[in-house]
Amino acid sequence: MATKCAGYTNAGKACQGTPLPGGTLCFVHDPAMAERRQQGSIKGGRGKSAKVRAQRQLRDSVMAPADVSGLLSISMQKVATGVMEPGVGTALASMAKALMSVQETAQLADRLAALERAAGIEADNVTSFPDRRTS
Repeated sequence: MATKCAGYTNAGKACQGTPLPGGTLCFVHDPAMAERRQQGSIKGGRGKSAKVRAQRQLRDSVMAPADVSGLLSISMQKVATGVMEPGVGTALASMAKALMSVQETAQLADRLAALERAAGIEADNVTSFPDRRTS
């Protein structure tokens, strides 16, 4: 049995991969594995997209207002004592403000939806505000 793949790289050099059991080609060069390689490539591409990575990180690190307040307090102390650069503190404060704004907007949207349900108003049917201008 071969210890190295019988295939060649794109550069024309002998492949250094390990052949699959009972064969002479590695996973990359074996034509019978083409579909599995493509499926793996698609799946791997999905998992590496910036959107997927961001969603995964957000799922694991949602911050409540108290968490943000604590982070900003610690950051302020670090900036004041010279442990943290002021620019980093400013960036943290800007992101915290944006995060709190998004959370507040989401809470207001939830409250509005609950009020609309209680009033029997379907939000999908409301397309625009009435024109209040007087002629």
